[in-house]
Amino acid sequence: MANRNSAPSRQRKLNPLQFERLQPRQVLTTLLPSGEVFFGPVAEYGLVKETADFNFIGPVDVREADNGADIDFVPTILNSQSSGVVGRYVFYNDSVFDGEDPLANAEDDNAIATDKVALLPGQTATFDNYTNFDQGINGISIDIFLADAEAFTSDDINLSVGSGDNLSDFERLGVRPEVSVRPGAGVNGSDRISIILPNGSVTNEYLQVTVYGNGTTGLSANDVFYFGNVIGDTGNSASNTLVSASDIGAVRGNLSGFFAENVDSPYDINRDRFVNSADIATIRDNLSGFFSVPLISAPVPGNDFFVASAAEIDDIINQVQPGDTITLQNGFWTNQEIDFNGFGTEDRPITLRAQTPGQVILNGSSSINISGDWLVVDGLNFDGGALEAGQHVVEFRGDLGEANNSRFTNSAITNYNPDDINTRYFWVSLYGQNNRVDHNSFSGQNHSGVTVTVWRNTDDPDFHLIDNNYFADRPEGNSNGWETIRLGTSDRSLSDSFTTVENNLFERTDGEIEIISNKSGSNIFRNNTFRESAGTLTLRHGDNNLVEGNYFLGEGKDRSGGVRVIGENQTVVNNYFEGLDGRADGAISISAGAPNSPLNGHFQVRNAIIAHNTIVNVNEAAIIFDQGFGSRNRTLLAENVTIANNLISSTLDPLFEGAEGSDWLFEGNVAFGQSLGSKAGDSGITVVNPQLELDANGIWRLSADSPAIDSGIGGYAGTAGNFDIDGQLRDGAFDVGADEFSTDAVVRGPLEAADVGHFWLGISAGGSGGGGNGGGGNDCPSCVAVHASDFSSVLDPNNDGDTFTVQNSNDALGGSTLVAPDGDRVNLPGTHDAIVSYDLEFSEAGTYTAYYRARGFSGSSDSFYTPDDFGATPDNFQSLSNDGNYTWESGGTFEVSSSDLGSSVEFSIGKREAGAELNAIVLHLDSGLSDAELDALFS
Repeated sequence: MANRNSAPSRQRKLNPLQFERLQPRQVLTTLLPSGEVFFGPVAEYGLVKETADFNFIGPVDVREADNGADIDFVPTILNSQSSGVVGRYVFYNDSVFDGEDPLANAEDDNAIATDKVALLPGQTATFDNYTNFDQGINGISIDIFLADAEAFTSDDINLSVGSGDNLSDFERLGVRPEVSVRPGAGVNGSDRISIILPNGSVTNEYLQVTVYGNGTTGLSANDVFYFGNVIGDTGNSASNTLVSASDIGAVRGNLSGFFAENVDSPYDINRDRFVNSADIATIRDNLSGFFSVPLISAPVPGNDFFVASAAEIDDIINQVQPGDTITLQNGFWTNQEIDFNGFGTEDRPITLRAQTPGQVILNGSSSINISGDWLVVDGLNFDGGALEAGQHVVEFRGDLGEANNSRFTNSAITNYNPDDINTRYFWVSLYGQNNRVDHNSFSGQNHSGVTVTVWRNTDDPDFHLIDNNYFADRPEGNSNGWETIRLGTSDRSLSDSFTTVENNLFERTDGEIEIISNKSGSNIFRNNTFRESAGTLTLRHGDNNLVEGNYFLGEGKDRSGGVRVIGENQTVVNNYFEGLDGRADGAISISAGAPNSPLNGHFQVRNAIIAHNTIVNVNEAAIIFDQGFGSRNRTLLAENVTIANNLISSTLDPLFEGAEGSDWLFEGNVAFGQSLGSKAGDSGITVVNPQLELDANGIWRLSADSPAIDSGIGGYAGTAGNFDIDGQLRDGAFDVGADEFSTDAVVRGPLEAADVGHFWLGISAGGSGGGGNGGGGNDCPSCVAVHASDFSSVLDPNNDGDTFTVQNSNDALGGSTLVAPDGDRVNLPGTHDAIVSYDLEFSEAGTYTAYYRARGFSGSSDSFYTPDDFGATPDNFQSLSNDGNYTWESGGTFEVSSSDLGSSVEFSIGKREAGAELNAIVLHLDSGLSDAELDALFS
């Protein structure tokens, strides 16, 4: 097939996937380990589009062709699955074999499980594909000839966990891995990628690893493989993974004594080189009984359609089959209305994903409709666009009707706002049944319209799931209709939705009094955290709802609130309220109702349970019994209400307030610090200091001496069963309040920004901005240093479709630069053509000097606009070099006050001339830094 030659002259070494450097009239050859040289036809230039006549692994030499033929190709790297990957390994991180070092380094190579191999698509698992390490899967290595090893991050992989053949059972791993690359350290000089996971994060299940095919990896398609873990299984059965007495016997029969074991011993469960009683104890703790981890058959991936516009999606959508993927090319998608429709299946959904998560940036009037069955949208970044009134950024209905069993995940919508805040449209609209909105970041919505809405056109149940999202920075609106989440509308509020809202974080969501507006029945609001938000979780309409295990943390915010209760059979249990301002006259507000209430009125509260809540230092009543009594014909007091086992400690207003209706029960409550108000002398409330103490997260918990321990009466644990707000078991007599005093591991706590939102880097889940949050990879408390491409939003003020773009640049710090769009020079005053914004965070107050690393190429590309202050429109002329070389320019000073610390401030750059390039921005307390000192901030 190929000719054999001697080694060519004028050789130069290249990375096998960086042949954009090659020129026509050159031939590619490869040196095999024997020293023989082969050359021959190769695949088409760019990402490999078809199978080559000649495949190879190894370094590549280049020489000019003697025959004058024009050759402009890139090679395919031969492998069992996709080009470029030459090794997939699992290793025992933080074990004796790598020196008990939890960090990624060359020592990890000694901890590679030499007896384990990756499970590839189309194969069925055996003992060769799963480990029995007591720390689970905590280290993965991949050898691959990367196109850009320096740019590789966790955004170039996806990690999911599950235990069955069904792809829909696999969930993206809820922790961000530590990812590093050792160039040239892999097989045949490939790059070795190390993926470090926290100990215990993947146990008794399979880890699905996907390495994305993109410009960073150089892969022509995604590379997918699996490793499993079954703690304690010694591989004594080829047909199952049961951990039983047989495994204990196998270990006892292979005790090592004084002799150290190799890394491939199936009996050294804790990987300390010895087989002994510690391994037996681990197996005993992990006996599986009748349940075992299945030996899965890894599904074969479907086709992957690579598209660059909504029109191209329309062209191929009818070809897409279950299991297929539509991959959106990285870059700006302006005014793109995407119709994603089709019929996947439960075990083979259809996926529409970003080529690299977060790097498909949709703006202008871009939106997406999802319609059909078993569809997944993954990794999109809606940033800085705006729609017309009545529209939807993400809508679960379209050409094929309402979506079912579909998902919007790992994405962001940021600052997608119109010029007029009264223009009412919706960010995410759920229709159909069994849909999910999860692990997304929603930030900066400043117009009328709900962030996430469940629309109910019939009385049928919805069964939607809204989970693990980050909601932030929703300014106060000027009317009703500024909710963050709304489930249903009043006209169908007496029917049941069965929607669950759980594990979401709400920060500074101030749109209106109803942060969450419940307007349907049988919904669950569980394990969410509300921080510094001027509103409440309101059970506005509908019955049989549950509010359980949530944290309401006012953090000094004016008009912050807790829960409003309206309607019948509502349960509020195991919640924590602290530092609230009493938006609805109390931390828990039980409303008065109106006789013969219309659907949009206030129904009487009946049969409510308020139990096992902890309420600390609130600025109104801890519990008010008749909120709104006398207004709007609300004359009906709540009936048949149980107030049980609540712990209240507050030194502010009376702890209880208002009048009760008939059949109220108080029992097991503890209250301290202020008068009991209307409940003074009630035998169901014990006045005693609960002896609380602050934990490391600033949460008040029971101390060992608390009289609340074992003082609860009855069982009011909600759907959590015998578990408290931490997920710890309530044993014996229940403790009063949300927290059971326990030494068990805490399963969950108040959420932080890092716990929720999307999984990709760039836009931080902790703020409305992207990457430009003051980090820049440097440790500099007196500065903020950001790559210009790490913006938080890109704006198009004149709506002409022209925006700043990101381009690769070998001369740029970080390898990329921000380029002003083509078109005429922008002359101010007037309308800006393009603006890019950064959300910056500072750790020290003072006067900061701005530095810009930028360049122009002529007098027509040597300037852009900078701002006078944070939050200001850029209107200052900033000149640049015009010789094509990056230089640092200083321009203006900016005051950071102590009140700015701990929160983000906006910093914007505007286009003045086409083609101007901005590479990096530094704001520093030192006004006299050299170019070398500034460059060093990005090393």
